Amino acid sequence: AAPLSAQNYKPVDIKPIDPSYFIPKRHEGRTYVITGGARGIGAASAIRLAREGANVVILDVLAKEGTETIELIRKEGGNAEFVKGDVRNNADIQKAVDLALSKFGELNGALNAAGVMSATAPDAPFDYQKQKSLFPSPIAEASDEYFDTLMDINATGVFKSMRAELRPILKQGKGGAIVNICSIAGLTGLAGNSAYVASKHACSGLTRNGAIDYAPYGIRISSVNMAATETAIARLRQALHLK
Repeated sequence: AAPLSAQNYKPVDIKPIDPSYFIPKRHEGRTYVITGGARGIGAASAIRLAREGANVVILDVLAKEGTETIELIRKEGGNAEFVKGDVRNNADIQKAVDLALSKFGELNGALNAAGVMSATAPDAPFDYQKQKSLFPSPIAEASDEYFDTLMDINATGVFKSMRAELRPILKQGKGGAIVNICSIAGLTGLAGNSAYVASKHACSGLTRNGAIDYAPYGIRISSVNMAATETAIARLRQALHLK
């Protein structure tokens, strides 16, 4: 038999799935909290879940974008609510969870998509000279504010979100699912991004530990670890590359 190698196979073009594709009623009657759901991956996921029948509650610091996402979902006939809040704040996360429970009756899962690559405010205009200490840096050049902010949002924020989300799901006793957006940076190094890599490794660790702890209760906890994706974070990386 011929040895297994790339020379034995012809490449095949893979046609991407249509961005508007969804499975009707796949999540009918279920309710999910989505952190970081105002834009990017979180917003796209919220829209897809709503199209598939889910009730969604978005938690995000970006009020304008969050409201726009909610309005789009409602215009299509979906059920959605928005809570302006920060995943660093326990009260904000609890407000989103409580709204899901009071409005829709129960919580079936969550998508923790809130995350940042720099310590700048997510809606702040790009100004490299003024914000230099807040941008991705290797360890020897990293500022405390850069490292602390990314750990607070990308790691501690995921922990606080999972904790608030798990409590009602456990109490309901019906199982559920939580997905964390952890990035390929949670699996390997990424030059010049010390805090981002550290925080995303923490995200992966929380996911792995949660999966072990809550599997006996029928709660599936997993992560998605994508590479470059066309989001605000990707645009920031491009801006830094071109500075």
